[in-house]
Amino acid sequence: MSSAIEQHYMIDLETLGVSPGSVISSIAAVQFDINTGEIGRQFYKNIDLQQSLDNGFTINAETLKWWFNQPNRMEIFSNPDNIKSVFTSLSKFILSTSGGYNKKNIFVWGNGASFDLGILNYAYNKLGIEIPWLFYNERDVRTLVSFIPEIKKKTVNSGVLHNPLDDCKYQIAYCCEIYKQIKQKL
Repeated sequence: MSSAIEQHYMIDLETLGVSPGSVISSIAAVQFDINTGEIGRQFYKNIDLQQSLDNGFTINAETLKWWFNQPNRMEIFSNPDNIKSVFTSLSKFILSTSGGYNKKNIFVWGNGASFDLGILNYAYNKLGIEIPWLFYNERDVRTLVSFIPEIKKKTVNSGVLHNPLDDCKYQIAYCCEIYKQIKQKL
């Protein structure tokens, strides 16, 4: 991983709902170089379902039904960790891999302005844990894809669908290619 001043992190969640306040069953974050697509350190944790419910997070029935039809549905419930521990660990992961504790240089990417990062921000606030990035450094994968959508369509996902770590790597692959092509046109 190059020692670029800017540090980019792709974040992906698996949830039991689609709005802020939904149970987050698993979180992944992958450090990457936006210019090369090189992947750095990786973070992946499942969250204890009962602790999420005890902390006031909710389950959406339609999303739960959808998960019942997914082949890897049990993966998001295996080896769960303490909810506050997961969020604290994610913060430490992002801050420690960014070469210090300078939030100005941390850029986080999520699939949708209101989905991954919106749900994650809500959860950080609800749990009383400081968000390890600045709001203006949040980046939206879907917006980037909208500029050259055919790149995503052509990019092969070699991972397991709805595994947040694999989803992060897939999103990094097509986002970096789109970014590269946009920069070439400037």
